[in-house]
Amino acid sequence: MGVLRAKFALLLGAVALCTLEVGAQIDYGNRLGRRVDERRVFSAAGRSMLIDALDPTIQRWYLPQELFTEYGRRQWQYTNYARDPFLRYVSRSQEGFYFYDPYGDLITRGWLIYDWRQTQPLTSASNQVTKRGEYRSWFNRLIISSDTSGDYSYSIVVGDELFTTLTPLTFRKTGFNGVVTSLATQRLRATGLFSRISSPIIDISADFPTRQLENATNLSALRFEADVSDHLTVGATFINAHSNNGALESFQESPFTGLLTSGQLDRRLELLVVRLSDDSPEDGEGGAVLFSDDVEITTTLMREVAAGDSVTLVPRDTVITGSSIGYRPLREGGKVRDGFLTADGSERIMLKYPLAVEDGENEAGTLRLLLQQSLGLSLAEAEDAVTAIKKVRFRLILANDYRVEVASDRQTNPVDQPQFLQVARAAGNIKNRLNQQEVAFDYGLPTASQIYGLTAEMRDWYGFDFYGELNVNTRYRKYPTTTLKKHKAIAGIVGDQHDVAYMVNLARNIGPWRFFLEGFGMDDGYSTNVRPVDGRGLVDYSPEAIIQSYDFVDDNDDNDRHPDQLRRYQGSLIPIPGQYFLVRPNGVADPAVFPGYDENGDFLSDFNQNSNGERQNFFPDYDEPFLRYEVDRPEFLFGIDLNNNGWVDRFENDDEPDYPYKKDHWGYNFYTSVQVNPEIRLTAGRLRQAMHQAARDNDTFYGIFTFTKSFPTLGRWRLFDMVRRAEDNIEDHLVQWIVPRAEFGQFSETTGSNVPVPDLLAAENTWINTLYSDWEYDSPRGWSTRHRFKMDVWKQREAEVILARDEEGRVLLDDEGAPVVAFDPLGPEGRNGRESSSFVGLINKAAYAFSWKSIGISPRIKSEFMRRVPFSRSAPQERSYDVLYMVLANFPILHRSYVQLGVEGRFFYDLKGDEGQLAAGEQTGVFRGTVLACQLTSTRAYSGYELTTQMGVRFDRRSLEIKDGDGERKTSGLVFLSVFAGL
Repeated sequence: MGVLRAKFALLLGAVALCTLEVGAQIDYGNRLGRRVDERRVFSAAGRSMLIDALDPTIQRWYLPQELFTEYGRRQWQYTNYARDPFLRYVSRSQEGFYFYDPYGDLITRGWLIYDWRQTQPLTSASNQVTKRGEYRSWFNRLIISSDTSGDYSYSIVVGDELFTTLTPLTFRKTGFNGVVTSLATQRLRATGLFSRISSPIIDISADFPTRQLENATNLSALRFEADVSDHLTVGATFINAHSNNGALESFQESPFTGLLTSGQLDRRLELLVVRLSDDSPEDGEGGAVLFSDDVEITTTLMREVAAGDSVTLVPRDTVITGSSIGYRPLREGGKVRDGFLTADGSERIMLKYPLAVEDGENEAGTLRLLLQQSLGLSLAEAEDAVTAIKKVRFRLILANDYRVEVASDRQTNPVDQPQFLQVARAAGNIKNRLNQQEVAFDYGLPTASQIYGLTAEMRDWYGFDFYGELNVNTRYRKYPTTTLKKHKAIAGIVGDQHDVAYMVNLARNIGPWRFFLEGFGMDDGYSTNVRPVDGRGLVDYSPEAIIQSYDFVDDNDDNDRHPDQLRRYQGSLIPIPGQYFLVRPNGVADPAVFPGYDENGDFLSDFNQNSNGERQNFFPDYDEPFLRYEVDRPEFLFGIDLNNNGWVDRFENDDEPDYPYKKDHWGYNFYTSVQVNPEIRLTAGRLRQAMHQAARDNDTFYGIFTFTKSFPTLGRWRLFDMVRRAEDNIEDHLVQWIVPRAEFGQFSETTGSNVPVPDLLAAENTWINTLYSDWEYDSPRGWSTRHRFKMDVWKQREAEVILARDEEGRVLLDDEGAPVVAFDPLGPEGRNGRESSSFVGLINKAAYAFSWKSIGISPRIKSEFMRRVPFSRSAPQERSYDVLYMVLANFPILHRSYVQLGVEGRFFYDLKGDEGQLAAGEQTGVFRGTVLACQLTSTRAYSGYELTTQMGVRFDRRSLEIKDGDGERKTSGLVFLSVFAGL
């Protein structure tokens, strides 16, 4: 018995020990995840069964089985919050939803902020972008994820308004909407850009945070840079924008050449149109000459093939030449000259190729009918042959200055009108037919645009600095056949499938000498603009639909946050001062573009600083009382004008992408400069560039002299003189910010706007000299003086008129005995310009500031003389003299308040006309003006802000001189009370 008792006690102890061990190891199921290396991973593992939760009772519980061991059954417990505080059902860290990755591991419990996924094949929702309201509100449309380990740094940035640049010729956007991935090591840098440029979602809706598309255009871009040495960096760039069709299987075709969308494949193509025109219609001659045309059509026909003793019909790809079956285009327009159809000036030659027509329409001349008549096909067989077309190639023999465009009934605007896209242009402006050649091209709808290129940068290598960039642009098309699963990509024309752009900058400094060379070139067809497809897979190809396109390189001449051109989905996230902020999916163009006029970077013109969206001012500062002492007219700005269009290059604005060099401009610019001494620099150089397609040139030799000297007792004196000999017939048209000049002291009707400014080609063969000088001195005794002088002179060379002569060479005379002019290069039939044009301006200012007791007093005087003789004879000459004198006074009252008083007098003389030729009662252009102003300003801190309160009055009286009469008086007044809050 003793032994049995001992064994039983030992057994009970073992059972008790096992029970304690089991009780100490609670089964938590999947709640604690699993350990992988040093991480704890939670995975989607399905349901598990916990032994402890297997309680054989009929009573039901209402808790997850994982909580049974910890909480048991407590559903009968009474809730009372008098002493025990209310607890959240789950903690804040457990709010949201469970999210798992593709491997089944738990990512987090929270919220999906941003999601972009492409699923194929899947109709109606293959491309999905999700931006929840938290993306807009919590993160302000910007999410950044980054990591660093040793020398490696990595980041992913998701945003709607990202400034992004790859290279000057390939990608530069003010507001990129998409994903930017970046990697950097000590000698290697890489960047990836990804975006769905079709409907990228900027107007985020809480009810509809996901935008689902079956068809979309996606953008991918890569940029790599490697430091080969301390002096040399090489790089590679790849950019691709392609359309996608979610209904097709993944990687069924190369994604880089794009896919035809479901909207482009919903019916077959039945009409093709080729248009020939004059590439330089302004000269009215030498346009396109059509010698011959033909078309090659590749389709599938049933052909007899011997198989043993029998003959079977099998489908075979067959090339049908239009001329072999009598398939000729329907011709419209143009005129027959010397036996050939020609299009000069505004004339057009239309070649229409009908493949088939709808039932009931006239089928004469269609391919379907000719297949029946020439090849003996039945109607059904001809119908199948038209449907099975997979390639159409045009062959045209052309000469002179031609432009070739193509359209179809699948390349339309929203009302199904065919729209033309350019295919080829003639080089130069040939008019003698010596450039006769064949232009062969295949038809297709645009599906992708791609750029790849290389860069090299060298820094301070034996004194040399170098940057070079070469890029190749390919635009892919595909014929929209509905019978094939794979479509062959085509590009350009036969023999010329790509467009090239390059730039080279080389500089070297040797002591006081500097040498600089820049070479550049860009094909006219080089393009960084694409038109994304909509959700239906369609594109509006009309010219006015350019606003729906997407630019790799923005037009942003003033280099601010706002792109200059109207583009869909772009610019809308930037508040416009003075306007109610509203996200506009159609996009917003920059309302004010004035490059070079915003040196302080406040997005306001430096010539109208007190005008903004909250309170517009219709007086530019150089015409506004009291402000006009400090601010001079923009006409007195000076600088380099190498394109000879009359505007300083850094102030120019146009409607083109901001490439460093313009399209179809090929050439170089070289200059040498020497610092003679600390005050004097001499520069000499030559610009040589040509437009291959337009046959225009710019050959400009230039020299520059600069002098700067500061005298201890006399102030600073600067002198700039640039002389040019230009032979420039390249048109550099601009769109400039213009503020209308006020008449006789009146305010303007607008604060300014962008106005087209044509290049009048005033430098076709011209001497140009720009001289600028200024002197300024600030005396320690309280007075200061400023003087500015500018003279710009354009002198036309070889501007003599050509006189009419008889067969013996004698000059013909008219009835009055004057020589008969055969051609005047500067007359109305020519450029209608003046042989000598100029601008001369002189500004003198003087001011003195002193105090009398507690009153600060500052008398000022300013005079301005300006004479302008424009090149165009249709523009009037100007000459005026303006004198201003004013006295400003200010004195404090109380502790934080002060009063400002001002009086200004003005004498303005319009010197351009002769008063003796005016009729009685007409204005002479002379007026006197007086302005009186008083202002009280108070400042104090209030509710965390610095409040500035101003109240005052201004009275303005002008007296306009009238010929043989009393002066006409005009008065105006202003009373104001304004409160400003600042930080």
